[in-house]
Amino acid sequence: MNSKIPQDWKIWAEENIHNGSDPEELIDEMIKAGFDESLSKKFISSIKIDKDAIEIGRLRYRDFENKRVIKAFIKRGLHKLRIYTKKELNIKSGQRYDSPLIELYEVPSFLNETECDQISALIKTKLRPSTIVHEGDYDKSIRTSSTCDLGHLESNVVTEIDNRICSMLGLHKSYSEITQGQQYEVGQEFKEHHDYFDGSDLLIEKHTKKLGQRTYTVMVYLNDVKSGGETFFPSLNKSFKPIKGTALVWNNLNYDDMPNVNTIHQGKPVLRGHKSIITKWFREKRLGST
Repeated sequence: MNSKIPQDWKIWAEENIHNGSDPEELIDEMIKAGFDESLSKKFISSIKIDKDAIEIGRLRYRDFENKRVIKAFIKRGLHKLRIYTKKELNIKSGQRYDSPLIELYEVPSFLNETECDQISALIKTKLRPSTIVHEGDYDKSIRTSSTCDLGHLESNVVTEIDNRICSMLGLHKSYSEITQGQQYEVGQEFKEHHDYFDGSDLLIEKHTKKLGQRTYTVMVYLNDVKSGGETFFPSLNKSFKPIKGTALVWNNLNYDDMPNVNTIHQGKPVLRGHKSIITKWFREKRLGST
């Protein structure tokens, strides 16, 4: 249990409060990370809220999203004229899926057997019900797995894998969310969904105002599933079987930086055995950027 709040957490909390985040959600995140509940509540409540600054921040956010649509229109026109082409990943260790609909790589042996076993064991130490980005949080009709916030655990192997994922994509770690682990038992699944944020204006604003949209997803299988548990992309009519140590990487935004609906995917129910995975998402803006 953490009894003191480090400086980086203080900066994180203050920036989120000033950007209009819900204080209760920040308290929950701190508790998940191992901070004392009363200490977390006392600290968050001590941060002064400037309502005028929050409103200005919201106006700036809406302006940013309006510009996204305009920029997307311009980029599509320039793309047709072959003037603009968005830089894509170049994962030399992976096999790119042959489709113009998606930028998707399968990377075999990204983790070795020992690393997979170590992370699988860590995941089991601190599991909570998996949530979804929705108007609510926990919805058993869509997602029934359990999640571990690996990035909050003090582990050299997690740090090493974190760095390796960022290096593979050629993206700085400050563009990434904390690494998560998920555990699926028999019958558990994650129905069709996408990793980019959409829904009501308020929901999108809540999740993208600070760091922008999710750009890439990295998912690593930590075990061979006896039966079931495939990752299925309906737009591609393609399933990927869980193979221990194999990573999948895909883009959540198109070349025009608008959400790529072809990345909708499903974690099929586990029929025999279990499934353990790592999930890491990247964003448009760096943590700490303005």
